[in-house]
Amino acid sequence: MLQPILRPRPLRLGLIVSLSCSVLLLGGCSPSQPSKFVLSEQTKELPQQQQDQIRRILERYYGEAGDPRWMIPAPADESKSGSGDTSTAEGQSENAVKLVAKFDPEHLRRGMEVYDQRCAACHGITGDGAGAAAKYLEPKPRDYRRGIFKFTSTAPQRTKPVPSDLARIIKYGAKGTAMPSFRWLSPEDLQAVVDYVMLLSYRGELEQYLVMQALDLDDDEEFNPQYVAEDAETVAKQWNEAKQRVVQPMTPNPPMTDETIRLGAIAFQKQVCVKCHGPDGKGARQADVDPNNLPKDAWGNVAYAADLTSGMLHGGRRPIDVYRRIYTGIDPMPGFADTYKDNPETIWHLVHFILSIVEGREFQMPEPPQESPSPDASGAGSGEQAPGGGEPDDGEADSAKSDDSAKSDDSAKSDDGAKSDDGAAADADNINSNKTNADKADADKTDESAKEGAASTAEPTTGLSLNPPKNNSGQPSRK
Repeated sequence: MLQPILRPRPLRLGLIVSLSCSVLLLGGCSPSQPSKFVLSEQTKELPQQQQDQIRRILERYYGEAGDPRWMIPAPADESKSGSGDTSTAEGQSENAVKLVAKFDPEHLRRGMEVYDQRCAACHGITGDGAGAAAKYLEPKPRDYRRGIFKFTSTAPQRTKPVPSDLARIIKYGAKGTAMPSFRWLSPEDLQAVVDYVMLLSYRGELEQYLVMQALDLDDDEEFNPQYVAEDAETVAKQWNEAKQRVVQPMTPNPPMTDETIRLGAIAFQKQVCVKCHGPDGKGARQADVDPNNLPKDAWGNVAYAADLTSGMLHGGRRPIDVYRRIYTGIDPMPGFADTYKDNPETIWHLVHFILSIVEGREFQMPEPPQESPSPDASGAGSGEQAPGGGEPDDGEADSAKSDDSAKSDDSAKSDDGAKSDDGAAADADNINSNKTNADKADADKTDESAKEGAASTAEPTTGLSLNPPKNNSGQPSRK
């Protein structure tokens, strides 16, 4: 039986509150913001001498909050030339690694100015997600220092984003959160702030590597510049590899029809999406949901399943955006790339069904499929065989039983006749008695076969009340 779902207009109160908060933040950060980058909590647990070394190393590579730079180890063919920065963090030249600038300082200062004015109030000067307004916001602003971003076009999960992913979030915002749209930024300002956000992420990741290095050092031991350069190159390599990991659909997007939506609804239930998003698509932010029972994301925050009926998807509502969320997953939601590798068109069916909810269309959710009756109860098998192959069906089995019974009767009669021809009069009564018993047994078998044949002709029931598609009008795959 189909369950009609009433589709109220999405509530916009959350969006209004988020935008109101965002408007208050557009004026930029307050003058009381620190003028220097802040070390991580893990770094602050190290001995003071190691903290000081890490600060100097990070300043050599990335500058300070008011004077950013982005230095990288020089390529091999440039490392022997006289130009470039060859000083170490400690002011020594021994084992020094030559560094060269990745960006023009003016470009980074432009990005810093945009970031300080538009972003730091939430994301913090250091990009740690601990700006002055952060404690009032839910979900929390992103902490860039871990190098993990939630809404990316890349796979698998926690793969670095490509620059266009960051540009899209900055330009269009994250619907349903306090992250507003900055569509009015000039292309130059947008690119500059994207690069500056990446600088903060690179810096935070290198700091994590330095903390790991410090665990193997004595309190007064110096960091090896060569090892520091190798870790900086490891971070850069991970970001560069993201360009080859952008998710491209396995099949073309077919036209969105009632049939593709219906198939998506079936997949939505089959893959237990309803356990988190609910049969009504309203997600986990409901009064009867205990946040303590919900999973947490990579930043330690409670991860609420999205309310699809709100009309707001944080990572974008283009079909390709939703496709990539399903394909890759969203921490801690798993991805379904492997699940649908043999029938990849199902991802598009799920996209169509989700968008039908987001767009406020009337839809009907099928009931969860019920278990088929057992063979003992119905007399029918649980599986189907292809015509002309496999095991015989119940009707054929009943026919075989009847033939066997007939053959047994003929054989019994022949045996009885042979005994009569031999003139064994003393056995006549026994023969007649045996014939009577055999006829009675045959009659019982016939009644039993008739009952089984009637049971086998009954159609099995199913818990899914949707009608099967009459024909497939989707586009052929161009995979």
